[in-house]
Amino acid sequence: MEKRERSPVQELELPHVDALIVLGRNFQPGFNRKTLAEQRFNLSPGSRINDLPAGLLLKAGLTDTLIISTGHTAGTNVRSEAKAMKDHIQGIFKNIPDSSFILEETSIDTEGNAREVKKIIDAHPELQTFGLLTDSSHMERAVRLFKKAGISVIPFDALAIMRNMRPTLIEHYLKSEVYRKTEKQERNARIVQTLPVLHPLTSRVLHQVALRTRNPNTYNPYYKR
Repeated sequence: MEKRERSPVQELELPHVDALIVLGRNFQPGFNRKTLAEQRFNLSPGSRINDLPAGLLLKAGLTDTLIISTGHTAGTNVRSEAKAMKDHIQGIFKNIPDSSFILEETSIDTEGNAREVKKIIDAHPELQTFGLLTDSSHMERAVRLFKKAGISVIPFDALAIMRNMRPTLIEHYLKSEVYRKTEKQERNARIVQTLPVLHPLTSRVLHQVALRTRNPNTYNPYYKR
C-alpha cells in the first residue's frame, strides 16, 4: 500500500471544524496619488497572513466552510474586506468553489464581527463547531468577544500556523512597524473593553475614531464623502 505523506498543516494536529471564522485586519492604500485616485486598495499584511492558513486549512480538509468577516472599512465605494480576502484566497488556491465561503460584509470591528457572525451561525444550524482564525495579538480579545456573543470557538493562531510553514515571512512581519502598531492598538483596546464602566460609554466612540484613522480614504484627495 502506498504511504501518503501528511501535509505540513496536518502535522500541526489541528482539529476539524465545520466552519472557520476568518477575521479581516484592514486595508491599506496605494502609496501614490495615481493609485489612490483609482481606489486601488490592498489587503494589509495581517489580512494576507490570515488568508494563507485559511486557504491551507480548507484545502487540507480541516474545515468545510470559511466564514470571512469584515465589511467596507475602506468606504462604501470599495469592496468589503471579506470579499477582497475571498478573492485573494481563490487567487492563491485554485479550484476553491464559491460555495466554500460565507461572507459577512457588515462589521467594522471585532465586536461587530462577533455580532454579525452570530446571525450567520443562527441561520446555518448545520454548522456546529467553529474555529476562529486571527493572529496572536488579536486572539485573546476576539475569543472573549465571540464568547460574549454566544459563539464558542477553537482558536486558530494564524502566526503559529504560518511560523511552522513560512518562518521567514512571519519573522519579518513580527519585526515590522505595522505589526508593532497593530499590537499596540490591540493592547489598548483590550484595556478599554475590560473596564466595566468605561466600555459601554466609550466603545462606540473609540470604534468610530479608530475607523476614521485607519480608513485609507481619509488620505485620498479625490474621495468624495
